[in-house]
Amino acid sequence: MRKIMLLLPFLVLACAQTPKKEYKWVSLSENGFTSNSITVLKENKDFQSDKGFENLKTIKQALRGKKTADIKKIILVGDTGCRLKESSFGDSYQNCKHPHEWVYASVIEKISTEKPDLIIHVGDYHYREQCSEGKICRQYTDTVGYGWRSWEADFFAPSQKGFQSAPWIFVRGNHEDCKRAFEGYKLLTEQQWKNNCIPAEKTEYIQVGDLLIVQLDSSSVSDKPETPENEAFWEQQFKDIEKSIQFTNAKQVWLVTHKPLIGLVENSKGELQTINMNLQKAFAKTGLNKKIKLMIAGHIHNTQLINTKNFPKQLVVGNSGTSLDDPSELQNRNKILKKKINGLKITDFFSDTKSGHSFGYAIMTKSSDGINWELTFKDLNGNITYSTQLH
Repeated sequence: MRKIMLLLPFLVLACAQTPKKEYKWVSLSENGFTSNSITVLKENKDFQSDKGFENLKTIKQALRGKKTADIKKIILVGDTGCRLKESSFGDSYQNCKHPHEWVYASVIEKISTEKPDLIIHVGDYHYREQCSEGKICRQYTDTVGYGWRSWEADFFAPSQKGFQSAPWIFVRGNHEDCKRAFEGYKLLTEQQWKNNCIPAEKTEYIQVGDLLIVQLDSSSVSDKPETPENEAFWEQQFKDIEKSIQFTNAKQVWLVTHKPLIGLVENSKGELQTINMNLQKAFAKTGLNKKIKLMIAGHIHNTQLINTKNFPKQLVVGNSGTSLDDPSELQNRNKILKKKINGLKITDFFSDTKSGHSFGYAIMTKSSDGINWELTFKDLNGNITYSTQLH
């Protein structure tokens, strides 16, 4: 009895220790569904977080028997992290501790009430890159850098209710390229990298019932003109896609990638231009326009739906958390439709981004005809800001 009494304080102390953090989610890739878990074995308290992945226990296990045929409601989010960036062009800081300024947790909260069958994140999960000592941003966050602690704060912790709501497809963004936060993305991808980092993952073909989702890793393609060598690489990517889907029996094919082929942005003169010209040129050398129904991307920090000749419809969803791009030029729809932009005639255009606080997400809902899908943009309160049938 005396021995038990002597051990009692240690037993109480052991029971009182905080349980290890654990994050669980289900992902969907071309290999099917995978159950994922991360257990944090040791907490890192450093403000500058460039390490920490060695203190994680990760488990991936294939899920058998789970089918995609019943997926009829898909939620799209993109560009979700809290922006902390310093450059020669100026500093850009969001207050990551203020839920009205960095809203990703609120987006996830609302998404969890939608009861989706699938969530697709179109890339750029991590934005807490830089915050120098003595800068105001030190009041806005507890961590910066490319390590686990920043990834946890920017994505894993606020995504928990989303993880519980539905399986996820994870698209790689340019913030997860080999110069930036690729180590955190390796926790999400189901592909096995032979090297520490690879510039581009192989294209995946994910069958979701009678819908085929072609997931292209465009994280490394430049928004500026590419070298001849890189031009040839992207041309080959699209030629391979064309060959792979040549005999598909899917009722619809979507191209999902981070960088849009024909998204609209303002140049340094305040004029609208399209990006990404490199992807545009490579795509145009194929017959994919006749095969792909819809292109889905992020990268631009607002929402857009663009119709143009010789390309599929382009949907952009990049308004789910990080600082939004100036939407002023996007509000003049008539001006956009009256002239060619970088040689492209835009036949229809819409954006629900009206201000610097037009955060939200998009929903794709399968129509009653079993073939087409309805697109809905929603704001932070779950209000519909735009809805249309995509025929």
